[in-house]
Amino acid sequence: MKTVFADHWYLFLIKAGSNWVVSDGGWSSGQEIRGAPGQLSLYSLGEAFHGEMNPIEVLMLFIPRDAFARQAGRLDRLNNTIIDTTRGRLLSDYMLALERQLPNLTHDEVPAIVRATEAMIAACLTPTPHSLEDARDGVILSLGERARKVVQARLYDPRLTPACLAKSIGVSRSALYRLFEPHGGAARYVRNTRLAAAHRALCDLTETRQIQQIAGSFGFTSSQEFSRAFRLRYGYSPSELRADISRSTLHLGRDPVIEGGRTLGEFLRTTA
Repeated sequence: MKTVFADHWYLFLIKAGSNWVVSDGGWSSGQEIRGAPGQLSLYSLGEAFHGEMNPIEVLMLFIPRDAFARQAGRLDRLNNTIIDTTRGRLLSDYMLALERQLPNLTHDEVPAIVRATEAMIAACLTPTPHSLEDARDGVILSLGERARKVVQARLYDPRLTPACLAKSIGVSRSALYRLFEPHGGAARYVRNTRLAAAHRALCDLTETRQIQQIAGSFGFTSSQEFSRAFRLRYGYSPSELRADISRSTLHLGRDPVIEGGRTLGEFLRTTA
């Protein structure tokens, strides 16, 4: 029987919780790191270590050693370290974006994703003068994830303009335009994200705020502007949506169960 030695590396991105790890051998012998949410670390399965994980949610990406034979020495030196660099943060964003996109990938798209992932790992962990150009597709995906997080965090802020978004994610206005061109531009992406959030709020049977208050909480300073944009996006006004939900609730009872075991509120929240 052939014995297979697992000497891959793996990237360890903490989404929630914490850990601590001490290396027991290799380049990083005796080195201890303590991880916190948002931190990305690299570990080698070829080196012994011990530690502790508190209640934790992580995203792990395993890296076959054979795929990075030329960079093996440099990656070994990163064992049991936190990748706290600009490129490391790009790689973190890429991993999060990849996690979001995986359920939508087709079988034919997998080889391209593998190549893009390998290029991102090389560019961010063992950079060369041309490595970022090779990782262009991955960088675009990373910046898209970074922009998505900024928009979600600032939906309430009417000052979130394309210029502000470009500055927040560290790109030029022209680069931001190319990034959001498939969405009709950054301004449209921000507006549609705000409208979707407002739609979900209006479908929430526990939401008691007035429509104007809901609009303001998602960055719309004018109720008329919000109503026009909402109707253009969904084909009906915010007041019509709320009235329909109220009538349905009165007729069927609070949060009735519909097909598939979902409640009406759960169903409506998926339609935005």
